[in-house]
Amino acid sequence: MRVILALIVMLVFQGCATSFCITVQRPEVVYPATRLDLLAIPMLWDGNVSRFEAVCLTPVAIVDCPFSLITDTIMLPYDLWR
Repeated sequence: MRVILALIVMLVFQGCATSFCITVQRPEVVYPATRLDLLAIPMLWDGNVSRFEAVCLTPVAIVDCPFSLITDTIMLPYDLWR
């Protein structure tokens, strides 16, 4: 049961940074969602958010990073064209 719940949570959160970068913030860089995930992890622990939020969001960013890498790779031709 725990494995199924973990898989559901991972499927729900996949592409979270990619969705954010496509809809809200469209930076002029390649691999924007992967960069966002990799920058979010240390920023969560620099004291700007509560420890509870950091503990909850760090695994989400870690799990989302490979999915963001895949979707950013798919979006690479478009990012280079812009």
